[in-house]
Amino acid sequence: MHDRICRLAAVVVMAAALAAVAGEGVIGAWVSPGAPYGIWKKSHGDHFPVGVMAKGLVDVGVNEVIFFDQGSRGGPFAHRTAVTHAVTEPRMDDRDFLEELLQATEPHGIGVWLAWTPPDGAYPGTDIRGLNDPRLVELYVAMTEEVGRQYGRHKNLRGMHWHEVDCAEAVDEHEDDLAEFSAFCQERFGEAYSGDRMPRLDAADRWFRRYVLYRQAIVSALVAATGKAAAPFGLKTSFCYYAPESFRGESWRWGYDILALEELCDAQWFNGYSEEAGKPYQTIRGAWIDLGLSYRGVNLSRNYAYGFHGGSLWFFEHRSPVFLDEVRAYYDGVKGWKEKYGDFYVGYLGHSERAVELFLGREKVSRWLGALGRWQGGDSPARVAVAVNPTPFMMQHPQAPDTEYTKKVRSRCRRRTFGATASW
Repeated sequence: MHDRICRLAAVVVMAAALAAVAGEGVIGAWVSPGAPYGIWKKSHGDHFPVGVMAKGLVDVGVNEVIFFDQGSRGGPFAHRTAVTHAVTEPRMDDRDFLEELLQATEPHGIGVWLAWTPPDGAYPGTDIRGLNDPRLVELYVAMTEEVGRQYGRHKNLRGMHWHEVDCAEAVDEHEDDLAEFSAFCQERFGEAYSGDRMPRLDAADRWFRRYVLYRQAIVSALVAATGKAAAPFGLKTSFCYYAPESFRGESWRWGYDILALEELCDAQWFNGYSEEAGKPYQTIRGAWIDLGLSYRGVNLSRNYAYGFHGGSLWFFEHRSPVFLDEVRAYYDGVKGWKEKYGDFYVGYLGHSERAVELFLGREKVSRWLGALGRWQGGDSPARVAVAVNPTPFMMQHPQAPDTEYTKKVRSRCRRRTFGATASW
């Protein structure tokens, strides 16, 4: 049954592609030196075979990439850095992965964004803690300027991409920031906060709602500071945005202000691989909607179908859907893996063999992305009309916004073939 569905979806979606609107746009992919580190060396004898990687990108039509320059939360950087408290990736030895990637992709016109992931605690080796710590802001501003000076000569260097900032902001209770919060309230609302601790979760309390806005101001200020530093070098800013209204936990803690970020960023990444997750944001300026080709448990036929939205296309991560032999070779060599899962794509990711045949591999990914790319400039056949700013919704339902979101949006989407209209 699953194979029949895959085949039917392939026929239907490919038929739709024949009516595609011709246009040029973005087809992007995330790129990593590892995840896990060493996966390339198994097949190519090199931890970072940049020529092989670049050819794979070219072969499937990718023209922009997000490169994990900072490989973990507050971790080392994949370029040579002298910024205070920043660390150069020691596994590069005397190499510079960023320089190599820029050189390998520049002749093909592939733009490169650098993904930076701030720590979810103290910055490693320091007592710097929190996105509003001036020393953390200074670190990333200095890093932006360093990148501009050292690599700005490459015309394909696009800028910086803020990755999973939610993980850093969500864990900060800001108990040491009472004075700053009070000043924020005075400036923004004309009323200082006089409590002896930060407001507790209470949707009816105006101070709690202002606390939500304070968190958002912290994230926006960090993005604005690095964006200002990037501008003299002609570099841009982008942001990894997860939809907070459809999250099962307390996503008000993330500090996401979609309207402010739209003004501050040239582009934003949205996950379009989970039901209607990315659709409400299709009209955001610079929206990148990710197909999620590498994630475990996704429905590949549905994901490709969702890709016919007319906007920029992205997929995470480029290696898994494109380099099937390399991925299989690595995991087949991991002790106990094959006995537990069998084939990586069927036993672990959960696809049928027919789905792998139809939707993955260099040739098939190239064909599908080509069809989706030809639709760019067209209009989505399944646009969902919902409020784009989720902040008021999260303030009303701070404990579990997903519960109400499912009632108000998802249930309606499922009842209509071509989307839904919902309001908050």
